[in-house]
Amino acid sequence: MFTEIPSFPEGERGIAVALLLGRLNQLALNRQSAEALCEYIIANGVDIYLLIDRIIENKSIEPHYDLQRRWEQFQSWAE
Repeated sequence: MFTEIPSFPEGERGIAVALLLGRLNQLALNRQSAEALCEYIIANGVDIYLLIDRIIENKSIEPHYDLQRRWEQFQSWAE
């Protein structure tokens, strides 16, 4: 069963967000592609920071990795 995420983008933007979420799982191996996806997502009008925060706060979503930790790590590298 899938959980609906409010404000999750549709189309190519949604695909890019889903790919970014997948890349965060193995961030050390996927850093460059994660950065490129994040740039694409932002350039196409998605507030990825707000969206990821909403996903982290949504207790009905249980990713198989620590999304908050990976997201914080990604943000620290991107600064």
